[in-house]
Amino acid sequence: MHVQLLENILGDNAVQPCTYNFPDTDPRSFVKTSNIVEVIASSAYTTLAKHLSDPDYIISISSIHSVEARHSAWINADVRDGAAWSTAFDAPLGLSHLNTIMNDFIVSCPSSNSLRIFPTLTFPSNVMPGQTVQVSFPPAAQEHDSQTLYAWFISGFKALVVPLNADMTVTIPDTLQGFVFSVITNHKESVSDDATVAGPAFLVFDYDYQGNDQSLPM
Repeated sequence: MHVQLLENILGDNAVQPCTYNFPDTDPRSFVKTSNIVEVIASSAYTTLAKHLSDPDYIISISSIHSVEARHSAWINADVRDGAAWSTAFDAPLGLSHLNTIMNDFIVSCPSSNSLRIFPTLTFPSNVMPGQTVQVSFPPAAQEHDSQTLYAWFISGFKALVVPLNADMTVTIPDTLQGFVFSVITNHKESVSDDATVAGPAFLVFDYDYQGNDQSLPM
């Protein structure tokens, strides 16, 4: 239904669909995948608002966004037994950043789809705020020996930026909670497409309704 509405709005400018492969093989993996997809969808519709000028289109996008946000809230509250929300605001990532995260689920896309895909940024499993961890991304993206690289941790409208050490370690800020997108850049002040080296990576730092950190099974 959402796709049909967007196609009606965009007309001949609508992009052609990609082919997807979602790696859910059991209830737990389905919850994990759906959690990521719903968060990405909420971020995408937040971002799209700035590209629209027609009030009717803005209302349509806002209406879809609120439904996607409720999907995400249901997954986190009723299925994962955590807090229904992440932060006070959804993070409005750039379209290429969103496309990069979704690329994990994409088999192929028509050549007419021109969004960029950045190198994959990987964190160790079960990382927590305050930890110093070693991240990885493809060697081709590491050709920045003379540059200082930075790890951005984006949560809502805020971003915490810390240097990436030469041994590819980074200390995750200990104040982070909820859904966090991490991007490696070559610029301390910009997370634009031109400054992006790798990522985003999607991180989840769960907490309960009282704001206490917690670890959920899914």
